[in-house]
Parts: sequence; structure tokens; C-alpha cells
Amino acid sequence: MRRYLTIVALLGAVLFGGTALAPAAEKAPAAQPPAQWQLHPPLGAEGIYDPSNPSLSVLQAPQEALGVLPPNPTGGNYVNWVDALRRGAINPRKGVQPDAQMNVVDMNVLMTRTASMPNVKFPHREHTEWLACTNCHPAIFLPKKDGNPVNMYSILKGEFCGVCHGKVAFPVTDCFRCHNTPQDPRRLK
Repeated sequence: MRRYLTIVALLGAVLFGGTALAPAAEKAPAAQPPAQWQLHPPLGAEGIYDPSNPSLSVLQAPQEALGVLPPNPTGGNYVNWVDALRRGAINPRKGVQPDAQMNVVDMNVLMTRTASMPNVKFPHREHTEWLACTNCHPAIFLPKKDGNPVNMYSILKGEFCGVCHGKVAFPVTDCFRCHNTPQDPRRLK
């Protein structure tokens, strides 16, 4: 146990600054990482909300809202929304319109205009398990092969995938989460 605490103290010194000292008594509370390193830091400590605003107390704490959902370590709001849906932890509305109808589409779309990056295999199923088709078609994506000039610039501007990703869905900073399918090597010649 003492060796374990020494390793933890050294790791803590490397990660959080300071010097590594001999381990404290076993009952000492564990050091907490800075708020910006926590998955769901308290409101006002995350750098978004003004901590001096008296209305901050009426908002739900992120840890309370998101901490009970399955984690996703790749960033964004650190929630695996697809897993949360499949476990029944969430039950979102199907669309903005009350009469929106669900139609789960178990089909992938392969996007090959990705320059030297791997191709993008877009999973319709994960999206249509909780979104009606009219959320995306035809306003965001034309349901037509090669009908959408999707590129990273437009996504980062909040168009196409960027309407949701980077806002309410995982961010676009983890390239290989979307660029997930190797290119055909014959195409690169």
C-alpha cells in the first residue's frame, strides 16, 4: 500500500505540479485535479459562466445532469449518448415537430472525398435511433448521392455535421472517430 501511495504521489506531482513528497498518512484525502480537468466541472469553474452571477444557482449542475450517464472519454461533454439511449437512460423527443415519426435506418454512407485522410463511414442507425429523418433531411443534408459538399471547413463553420457536432454531440477534434475507414489503396495511386 505504501508503494502504491508513493507512485500516486509521484504521478500527482507530475500531473498537477509541485514536488513529490513522501506519502501522507493513508487517511489523507486524495488531491483533486483542477476543475478544468474534471469531466463535468461545477458551473462557474469551467470558464464559461461568470461565477459571480447570482442566477447561476438556478442552473442544474453538470455533474448532476451528466454524471449519471455512460461516459465517453474522447471529449465534448464526455457522454456516450448512443449508449445512454440504448440503456434507456434518456428518452429524447424525436424531433422539433410533435408529429415527427421515427424510422430507424440501418445503413452506412461511405464518404470518400477525404483527401489523404481515411474515409468517413457515416452510421445512419446511431443517428436515426433518436432523430427523425426530418431533423437532417433536406434542410442540412440533401438525401442524394454526392449532393452535399461536406468538408472540414464547412463542418467547423457549423454546417453539415457541424450543426450538432461540437455543440450537442461529440466535438470534431477527435479526427479518427469520423475518419474511421481506410481508403482503398488503389485510389491513392
